[in-house]
Amino acid sequence: LSTVTQLSRYAAKEFFVRRRYRDFVWLRDRLCHAFPGCVVPPLPTVDSPLKDDRFSPNFIERRQAGLQLFLRRVAGHERLRESSDLQTFLEAKVWELQTVKNATGSSWLGALFDGTQESLKSVQSLMAHKVPDEEAIERVRAFAANYATIASASASKQHAAVRTQADMASDLRQLAPALDMLSQSETELSLPLTHMAAALDRVKELHLARVQAEHVCGLSALLAFNTGMATALNEVLANRDAALLQYQKAAAALDASTKERQRWQEAEHSGAPSPRSGVLGKLDE
Repeated sequence: LSTVTQLSRYAAKEFFVRRRYRDFVWLRDRLCHAFPGCVVPPLPTVDSPLKDDRFSPNFIERRQAGLQLFLRRVAGHERLRESSDLQTFLEAKVWELQTVKNATGSSWLGALFDGTQESLKSVQSLMAHKVPDEEAIERVRAFAANYATIASASASKQHAAVRTQADMASDLRQLAPALDMLSQSETELSLPLTHMAAALDRVKELHLARVQAEHVCGLSALLAFNTGMATALNEVLANRDAALLQYQKAAAALDASTKERQRWQEAEHSGAPSPRSGVLGKLDE
Protein backbone atom coordinates (compact mmCIF):
# COMPACT_ATOMS: atom_id res chain seq x y z
CA LEU A 1 0.00 0.00 0.00
CA SER A 2 1.71 3.20 -1.21
CA THR A 3 0.64 6.62 0.08
CA VAL A 4 1.52 10.09 -1.19
CA THR A 5 0.27 13.01 0.90
CA GLN A 6 0.87 16.70 1.58
CA LEU A 7 -0.77 16.65 5.02
CA SER A 8 1.59 17.83 7.74
CA ARG A 9 0.38 15.42 10.42
CA TYR A 10 1.92 12.44 8.59
CA ALA A 11 5.55 11.60 9.34
CA ALA A 12 6.54 11.48 5.66
CA LYS A 13 5.23 12.60 2.30
CA GLU A 14 5.56 9.16 0.73
CA PHE A 15 5.52 5.81 2.50
CA PHE A 16 4.73 2.14 1.94
CA VAL A 17 3.15 -0.48 4.19
CA ARG A 18 1.78 -4.01 3.83
CA ARG A 19 -1.83 -4.68 4.73
CA ARG A 20 -4.12 -7.73 4.78
CA TYR A 21 -7.81 -7.74 3.93
CA ARG A 22 -8.70 -8.10 7.61
CA ASP A 23 -6.85 -4.82 8.24
CA PHE A 24 -9.23 -3.09 5.83
CA VAL A 25 -12.15 -4.69 7.66
CA TRP A 26 -10.80 -3.29 10.94
CA LEU A 27 -10.43 0.19 9.42
CA ARG A 28 -13.97 0.27 8.10
CA ASP A 29 -15.37 -0.96 11.42
CA ARG A 30 -13.48 1.79 13.23
CA LEU A 31 -14.71 4.44 10.80
CA CYS A 32 -18.32 3.27 11.18
CA HIS A 33 -17.90 3.35 14.97
CA ALA A 34 -16.29 6.81 15.07
CA PHE A 35 -18.51 8.41 12.40
CA PRO A 36 -21.99 6.88 12.72
CA GLY A 37 -23.48 9.73 10.69
CA CYS A 38 -21.17 9.28 7.69
CA VAL A 39 -21.72 6.93 4.78
CA VAL A 40 -18.56 4.82 4.94
CA PRO A 41 -17.70 3.27 1.54
CA PRO A 42 -18.08 -0.52 1.28
CA LEU A 43 -15.33 -3.08 0.95
CA PRO A 44 -15.23 -5.32 -2.14
CA THR A 45 -17.19 -8.55 -2.04
CA VAL A 46 -16.58 -11.85 -3.81
CA ASP A 47 -19.30 -11.70 -6.47
CA SER A 48 -17.42 -12.74 -9.60
CA PRO A 49 -18.66 -15.82 -11.46
CA LEU A 50 -15.03 -16.76 -11.97
CA LYS A 51 -14.07 -19.43 -9.44
CA ASP A 52 -10.48 -18.34 -8.93
CA ASP A 53 -8.22 -19.30 -6.10
CA ARG A 54 -7.80 -16.37 -3.72
CA PHE A 55 -4.07 -16.38 -4.41
CA SER A 56 -4.51 -16.26 -8.20
CA PRO A 57 -3.44 -13.07 -10.05
CA ASN A 58 -6.98 -12.43 -11.32
CA PHE A 59 -8.54 -12.64 -7.85
CA ILE A 60 -5.84 -10.39 -6.40
CA GLU A 61 -6.38 -7.85 -9.19
CA ARG A 62 -10.15 -7.71 -8.57
CA ARG A 63 -9.76 -7.34 -4.81
CA GLN A 64 -6.98 -4.78 -5.18
CA ALA A 65 -9.19 -2.63 -7.43
CA GLY A 66 -12.03 -2.74 -4.89
CA LEU A 67 -9.77 -1.89 -1.96
CA GLN A 68 -8.19 0.96 -3.89
CA LEU A 69 -11.64 2.41 -4.62
CA PHE A 70 -12.51 2.12 -0.93
CA LEU A 71 -9.39 4.01 0.17
CA ARG A 72 -9.80 6.71 -2.48
CA ARG A 73 -13.36 7.37 -1.34
CA VAL A 74 -12.32 7.48 2.32
CA ALA A 75 -9.40 9.80 1.57
CA GLY A 76 -11.71 12.07 -0.42
CA HIS A 77 -14.27 12.38 2.40
CA GLU A 78 -13.83 15.63 4.35
CA ARG A 79 -14.49 13.97 7.74
CA LEU A 80 -13.29 10.39 7.27
CA ARG A 81 -9.86 11.50 6.06
CA GLU A 82 -9.28 13.24 9.40
CA SER A 83 -9.61 9.94 11.28
CA SER A 84 -6.67 8.96 13.47
CA ASP A 85 -7.47 5.32 12.66
CA LEU A 86 -6.95 6.04 8.96
CA GLN A 87 -3.58 7.63 9.70
CA THR A 88 -2.59 4.63 11.80
CA PHE A 89 -3.72 2.28 9.03
CA LEU A 90 -1.71 4.12 6.38
CA GLU A 91 1.62 4.65 8.14
CA ALA A 92 1.93 2.26 11.09
CA LYS A 93 4.23 -0.72 10.90
CA VAL A 94 2.64 -4.16 10.97
CA TRP A 95 3.34 -4.74 14.68
CA GLU A 96 2.22 -1.20 15.54
CA LEU A 97 -1.08 -1.67 13.75
CA GLN A 98 -1.61 -5.01 15.49
CA THR A 99 -0.99 -3.33 18.86
CA VAL A 100 -3.60 -0.68 18.08
CA LYS A 101 -6.06 -3.33 16.92
CA ASN A 102 -5.57 -5.29 20.13
CA ALA A 103 -6.04 -2.13 22.19
CA THR A 104 -9.24 -1.07 20.41
CA GLY A 105 -10.83 -4.46 21.02
CA SER A 106 -8.97 -5.68 24.08
CA SER A 107 -11.85 -6.24 26.49
CA TRP A 108 -15.60 -6.11 26.83
CA LEU A 109 -15.23 -3.44 29.55
CA GLY A 110 -13.32 -1.13 27.24
CA ALA A 111 -15.86 -1.71 24.51
CA LEU A 112 -18.63 -0.87 26.97
CA PHE A 113 -17.03 2.45 27.93
CA ASP A 114 -16.29 3.26 24.30
CA GLY A 115 -19.90 2.60 23.40
CA THR A 116 -21.11 4.74 26.29
CA GLN A 117 -18.87 7.60 25.24
CA GLU A 118 -20.07 7.40 21.65
CA SER A 119 -23.68 7.33 22.85
CA LEU A 120 -23.14 10.47 24.93
CA LYS A 121 -21.54 12.20 21.97
CA SER A 122 -24.50 11.28 19.79
CA VAL A 123 -26.99 12.63 22.34
CA GLN A 124 -24.98 15.84 22.80
CA SER A 125 -24.79 16.31 19.05
CA LEU A 126 -28.54 15.94 18.70
CA MET A 127 -29.15 18.37 21.56
CA ALA A 128 -26.69 20.92 20.12
CA HIS A 129 -28.20 20.87 16.64
CA LYS A 130 -31.76 21.07 15.49
CA VAL A 131 -33.18 17.67 14.67
CA PRO A 132 -33.98 17.57 10.93
CA ASP A 133 -37.62 17.77 9.94
CA GLU A 134 -39.31 14.42 9.53
CA GLU A 135 -40.28 15.40 5.99
CA ALA A 136 -36.62 15.75 5.04
CA ILE A 137 -35.76 12.45 6.73
CA GLU A 138 -38.60 10.69 4.93
CA ARG A 139 -37.27 11.99 1.62
CA VAL A 140 -33.86 10.55 2.48
CA ARG A 141 -35.47 7.23 3.45
CA ALA A 142 -37.39 7.13 0.17
CA PHE A 143 -34.22 7.88 -1.77
CA ALA A 144 -32.27 5.21 0.14
CA ALA A 145 -34.96 2.59 -0.52
CA ASN A 146 -35.17 3.49 -4.21
CA TYR A 147 -31.39 3.61 -4.50
CA ALA A 148 -31.03 0.16 -2.93
CA THR A 149 -33.75 -1.33 -5.14
CA ILE A 150 -32.34 0.05 -8.39
CA ALA A 151 -28.73 -0.79 -7.53
CA SER A 152 -29.62 -4.34 -6.47
CA ALA A 153 -31.81 -5.02 -9.52
CA SER A 154 -29.23 -3.58 -11.92
CA ALA A 155 -26.42 -5.55 -10.29
CA SER A 156 -28.45 -8.75 -10.49
CA LYS A 157 -29.14 -8.31 -14.23
CA GLN A 158 -25.55 -7.39 -14.96
CA HIS A 159 -24.34 -10.36 -12.94
CA ALA A 160 -26.57 -12.64 -15.02
CA ALA A 161 -25.10 -11.23 -18.24
CA VAL A 162 -21.53 -11.65 -16.99
CA ARG A 163 -22.42 -15.13 -15.75
CA THR A 164 -23.43 -16.02 -19.31
CA GLN A 165 -20.03 -14.93 -20.59
CA ALA A 166 -18.30 -16.95 -17.91
CA ASP A 167 -20.38 -20.03 -18.79
CA MET A 168 -19.48 -19.61 -22.46
CA ALA A 169 -15.81 -19.50 -21.54
CA SER A 170 -16.25 -22.65 -19.46
CA ASP A 171 -17.92 -24.46 -22.37
CA LEU A 172 -15.18 -23.37 -24.77
CA ARG A 173 -12.56 -24.58 -22.30
CA GLN A 174 -13.99 -28.09 -22.71
CA LEU A 175 -14.68 -27.87 -26.45
CA ALA A 176 -11.21 -26.83 -27.61
CA PRO A 177 -9.40 -29.90 -26.16
CA ALA A 178 -12.12 -32.14 -27.62
CA LEU A 179 -11.41 -30.75 -31.10
CA ASP A 180 -7.70 -31.29 -30.55
CA MET A 181 -8.32 -34.92 -29.72
CA LEU A 182 -10.60 -35.28 -32.72
CA SER A 183 -7.92 -33.86 -35.04
CA GLN A 184 -5.61 -36.71 -34.02
CA SER A 185 -8.09 -39.34 -35.16
CA GLU A 186 -9.38 -37.56 -38.27
CA THR A 187 -6.17 -37.14 -40.22
CA GLU A 188 -7.85 -35.54 -43.26
CA LEU A 189 -9.42 -32.84 -41.06
CA SER A 190 -6.51 -32.55 -38.67
CA LEU A 191 -5.37 -29.08 -39.75
CA PRO A 192 -8.84 -27.42 -39.84
CA LEU A 193 -9.77 -28.96 -36.49
CA THR A 194 -6.48 -27.79 -34.95
CA HIS A 195 -7.09 -24.26 -36.24
CA MET A 196 -10.64 -24.35 -34.93
CA ALA A 197 -9.47 -25.49 -31.49
CA ALA A 198 -6.92 -22.67 -31.39
CA ALA A 199 -9.58 -20.13 -32.44
CA LEU A 200 -12.00 -21.36 -29.77
CA ASP A 201 -9.24 -21.11 -27.18
CA ARG A 202 -8.65 -17.47 -28.15
CA VAL A 203 -12.38 -16.75 -27.94
CA LYS A 204 -12.41 -18.34 -24.49
CA GLU A 205 -9.59 -16.06 -23.36
CA LEU A 206 -11.47 -13.03 -24.69
CA HIS A 207 -14.56 -13.98 -22.67
CA LEU A 208 -12.49 -14.49 -19.53
CA ALA A 209 -10.71 -11.17 -20.03
CA ARG A 210 -14.08 -9.44 -20.43
CA VAL A 211 -15.43 -10.98 -17.24
CA GLN A 212 -12.26 -10.00 -15.38
CA ALA A 213 -12.45 -6.42 -16.67
CA GLU A 214 -16.09 -6.16 -15.60
CA HIS A 215 -15.14 -6.81 -11.97
CA VAL A 216 -12.04 -4.61 -12.02
CA CYS A 217 -13.21 -1.40 -13.68
CA GLY A 218 -16.41 -2.21 -15.57
CA LEU A 219 -20.12 -1.86 -14.93
CA SER A 220 -20.20 -4.86 -12.58
CA ALA A 221 -17.65 -3.24 -10.28
CA LEU A 222 -19.57 0.05 -10.34
CA LEU A 223 -22.90 -1.60 -9.55
CA ALA A 224 -21.37 -3.70 -6.76
CA PHE A 225 -19.93 -0.54 -5.21
CA ASN A 226 -23.27 1.28 -5.45
CA THR A 227 -25.07 -1.67 -3.87
CA GLY A 228 -22.65 -1.43 -0.95
CA MET A 229 -23.16 2.34 -0.74
CA ALA A 230 -26.93 1.83 -0.56
CA THR A 231 -26.45 -0.58 2.33
CA ALA A 232 -24.13 1.90 4.07
CA LEU A 233 -26.71 4.68 3.65
CA ASN A 234 -29.37 2.54 5.30
CA GLU A 235 -26.94 1.81 8.14
CA VAL A 236 -26.54 5.56 8.70
CA LEU A 237 -30.31 5.99 8.83
CA ALA A 238 -30.51 3.18 11.38
CA ASN A 239 -27.79 4.92 13.43
CA ARG A 240 -29.79 8.13 13.28
CA ASP A 241 -32.93 6.37 14.50
CA ALA A 242 -31.03 4.74 17.37
CA ALA A 243 -29.44 8.05 18.40
CA LEU A 244 -32.80 9.85 18.24
CA LEU A 245 -34.45 7.16 20.36
CA GLN A 246 -31.62 7.42 22.86
CA TYR A 247 -32.03 11.19 22.95
CA GLN A 248 -35.79 10.89 23.49
CA LYS A 249 -35.23 8.50 26.40
CA ALA A 250 -32.65 10.84 27.92
CA ALA A 251 -34.97 13.83 27.46
CA ALA A 252 -37.86 11.95 29.10
CA ALA A 253 -35.66 10.97 32.05
CA LEU A 254 -34.43 14.56 32.40
CA ASP A 255 -38.00 15.87 32.25
CA ALA A 256 -39.11 13.42 34.97
CA SER A 257 -36.17 14.42 37.18
CA THR A 258 -36.96 18.12 36.65
CA LYS A 259 -40.58 17.65 37.65
CA GLU A 260 -39.54 15.68 40.73
CA ARG A 261 -37.14 18.44 41.76
CA GLN A 262 -39.83 21.07 41.26
CA ARG A 263 -42.19 19.12 43.52
CA TRP A 264 -39.58 19.06 46.28
CA GLN A 265 -38.90 22.78 45.89
CA GLU A 266 -42.61 23.65 46.02
CA ALA A 267 -43.02 21.52 49.14
CA GLU A 268 -40.08 23.25 50.83
CA HIS A 269 -41.43 26.73 50.06
CA SER A 270 -44.92 25.91 51.33
CA GLY A 271 -43.65 24.33 54.54
CA ALA A 272 -45.50 21.10 53.84
CA PRO A 273 -43.79 17.73 54.22
CA SER A 274 -41.69 16.86 51.21
CA PRO A 275 -43.60 14.58 48.84
CA ARG A 276 -42.29 11.08 48.56
CA SER A 277 -42.03 9.33 45.22
CA GLY A 278 -42.78 5.74 44.31
CA VAL A 279 -44.98 3.47 46.43
CA LEU A 280 -44.68 5.69 49.54
CA GLY A 281 -45.91 8.67 47.56
CA LYS A 282 -48.94 6.69 46.40
CA LEU A 283 -49.73 5.74 50.01
CA ASP A 284 -49.47 9.39 51.08
CA GLU A 285 -51.97 10.34 48.40
